[in-house]
Amino acid sequence: MTYALAAGFLVVVAVVFLVITNAAIWLGLWRGWAPRYCIAAGILVLLALAAGLIAWVQLTSGHNLWLAWQHEFNKSLNTSLALYRQLGVADADLQRSAHWIRLLFIDAVVGWLVLLIMAIALVCYLIQRQLAPALAGSKIILKPLVLWSVPEYMIWPMLAAMILLWWGRAWGPMYFQAGLNAAVVLGNLYFIGGLAIVLFHLERWRVSKLVQPLVVALVGLFPTLIVVLMSLGIINTWWDWRMIKPNQSSV
Repeated sequence: MTYALAAGFLVVVAVVFLVITNAAIWLGLWRGWAPRYCIAAGILVLLALAAGLIAWVQLTSGHNLWLAWQHEFNKSLNTSLALYRQLGVADADLQRSAHWIRLLFIDAVVGWLVLLIMAIALVCYLIQRQLAPALAGSKIILKPLVLWSVPEYMIWPMLAAMILLWWGRAWGPMYFQAGLNAAVVLGNLYFIGGLAIVLFHLERWRVSKLVQPLVVALVGLFPTLIVVLMSLGIINTWWDWRMIKPNQSSV
């Protein structure tokens, strides 16, 4: 299969996936489902379609996609390491970097894929609300981002993921990888929850709309802030950082 045919095939698959996902979300809006159920329907449809596509490709090609992905990724990574080695970068530093890169982009690839699916389902839901405002589900008021937080019950799978990350290697590689992928998904959700807390207080303190994006951009420059915001989101399970009164619905 040429690159042009492969690209065309991927475009067709993407269009089919989006059409089916939007149809599922539209059905939820038509039936008056709450936003979380509409988004969950989109996520489940995308997961089922992705799993079906992967299974079909593996059966028809006879190749293990997971091993093929590892091989191609390691091949590109080794080429980059060889280049940096020629530039005089210490081998110990290169090996340390390679370890983290493999951990995040090979072992945790399922987690990143799930996050991508969740983001696509959310965008499709927001688009469908705008395209069909007369549907019952589209009339449900959405909670603004600054008031959003991770549901309290999600702390249990997060704690389970932390346990698997800590002791999973002793039990077997599959346990550790399961914990790693769960931590990638849940950690990013708690990061968004922590970011919502920061945005809430920026709004409360009347910080200019022009300054707020700059504050958010600082998070990308200092990785430590990502951990801080993630911790804020987790601690919010027990401690309400916003201190919203019962009759207060906005900032």
